[in-house]
Amino acid sequence: METAVTPPPDRRYAVSLFSRLRTAKGQANLFPIYAELRSRGGVIAAPWGGHLVTTFDLCDQVLRNPNWPEPDSRWRERQGSGTRWTAPSSQEMSRTLPALNPPEHTRVRRAAGMFDRSTLQQIVFTQELLPSASQLAKSDAATAELRTYFMDLVRERRARPGDHVLSWSPGSRRLGK
Repeated sequence: METAVTPPPDRRYAVSLFSRLRTAKGQANLFPIYAELRSRGGVIAAPWGGHLVTTFDLCDQVLRNPNWPEPDSRWRERQGSGTRWTAPSSQEMSRTLPALNPPEHTRVRRAAGMFDRSTLQQIVFTQELLPSASQLAKSDAATAELRTYFMDLVRERRARPGDHVLSWSPGSRRLGK
């Protein structure tokens, strides 16, 4: 397996790129900034003291390595109240497939049965790594609205079975609880 060769750590460079990503102009056209990040190598120093992995193959290698777990719901809860990790949207994201660790990740992925390696290579997934307080508040509000919408939808569909996924899915009795 190849080792990533990167330029010396220059967190200031990464900070400038992340700052540009947070602007309206950066949000309107992310790809040139992503290209600049990738041009620095497969692994670059991140402003928060960690590292940013910029290629699919290295991400795949890291994500499959048991020594690199995700900040899952249990980890987020241990960070204490008042942190970004305990915000409602962050807690909700910790229950999604990308934020699960084995064995939960494996169980959910297999149950979904829809993603293989070639499909994953075609998906582009971007998550704001350092949301501002206002972005986090908007995310929390949207999370609450989505949760209410889907809980109401599940209750409605369960009350009136028909030709929809909740009527025939194997786990339909557990949905909405």
